[in-house]
Amino acid sequence: MKQILRRARLAAGLKLRDVSKFVGVDPTSLWNYECGRFGPLPENRAKWVRALRRALVARQQAIGRALVELDRAVARAGSERVGAPSRKRASSKLRALNRRSRSRS
Repeated sequence: MKQILRRARLAAGLKLRDVSKFVGVDPTSLWNYECGRFGPLPENRAKWVRALRRALVARQQAIGRALVELDRAVARAGSERVGAPSRKRASSKLRALNRRSRSRS
């Protein structure tokens, strides 16, 4: 369980501090859960899972929006040759969207 919780938190781009605010426990307690020193109470485990699920969905949606925007940028380029500057702008937008999605979670 401890490895699953940690991997899910990292995949969601969340810090212990972020999850602890949602769950309502100290970040140290969450760290102890991830290290396997203690097990989370069942009600806290359910809150933790909901927080991670919500963050992962938000991140997937942000990535989806970034891909749509990238497709639009390529379509706007039309038959013109898509040069390096266009690709750089599109990838920088993707990175910016990814950063925004992490900060909102």
